[in-house]
Amino acid sequence: MTDTATVLDHIIIIVSEESGLPAVAESNLVEQLGFDSMDLISLCMQIEAEFDIDEFDYDPETMITVADVAKYVQSQVNLRIV
Repeated sequence: MTDTATVLDHIIIIVSEESGLPAVAESNLVEQLGFDSMDLISLCMQIEAEFDIDEFDYDPETMITVADVAKYVQSQVNLRIV
């Protein structure tokens, strides 16, 4: 699961399941999907498990949309490949 589109698609599914709302790449995690701090912690843990990431370093300043999260996850997956 290293393809960028595949990572984004998988993140969209995870976010939709966690929020209970349909998500797209441009969806704002807090404003549109209603994530609060506890929801974001749960989301990070889910992503860590799904993508075998040691520590998901969520940054609310740069990870605003689903696509932002997918970009970060892709970078972490790429680090493992190198």
